[in-house]
Amino acid sequence: MLEANCVAPQPQGPFTIKNGTAINIPFKNVFATAATFNFSVDNSCFAVKANELIPAKKSITLTVTHRPGSAAGARTGRLLISHPSNASWVYYLKAV
Repeated sequence: MLEANCVAPQPQGPFTIKNGTAINIPFKNVFATAATFNFSVDNSCFAVKANELIPAKKSITLTVTHRPGSAAGARTGRLLISHPSNASWVYYLKAV
C-alpha cells in the first residue's frame, strides 16, 4: 500500500521588477497530464499573458512586465496561476 502526504503550493516571492522592465518566472506543470493554466495579476501596473497549455511535467518561463508610467498607486501585486482542478499558485510582485 502506498501512502502519501502533500502540501498545497506555498506563496513565492516577492519578485522585484524595475519600472518599465520584465522578469521571467519559472513555472512547472506538476500534473501527469497536459493542462491549460490561467495567469492573472491583481494590479494593473503588471501584465502577464492570459493562459498557456503546458505539457505534463514540463516547465515554462512566464514573463511578467511592469508598465512604464504606472508608478502611482500600489507598487505591489500578485501573479495568480490557476489549474482546472482548482489548484492555485501565488507569486508576489514588487515594483521598484
